[in-house]
Amino acid sequence: MPDKGYFMTKKILIVEDNSKNRVLVRHILGLHGYETIEASDGNEGVIKAKKQKPDLVLMDIHWPGKDGFEVLRELRSDPETVGIIIIALTSFAMKGDRERILA
Repeated sequence: MPDKGYFMTKKILIVEDNSKNRVLVRHILGLHGYETIEASDGNEGVIKAKKQKPDLVLMDIHWPGKDGFEVLRELRSDPETVGIIIIALTSFAMKGDRERILA
């Protein structure tokens, strides 16, 4: 477990549809002592967030089906997950994405 830093995060949920990106993020976080949970789409991400109660969610925002914006709304509207820190990630940002995420 990391003993320094702003967040004393222990368990991180990675929600990413690209398996290579998940492996990369898992590897980097693992090197720093973090426990990771993985989900390959929004539905799985919501289920795992509600069941496993991670300290932090790193989430892609663009994928087919329930996208990151829908997942954000669902997690923020549930009293059990409203307090989880969520960081939205994307390698393909569209105009207006930042504003939509912050809203």
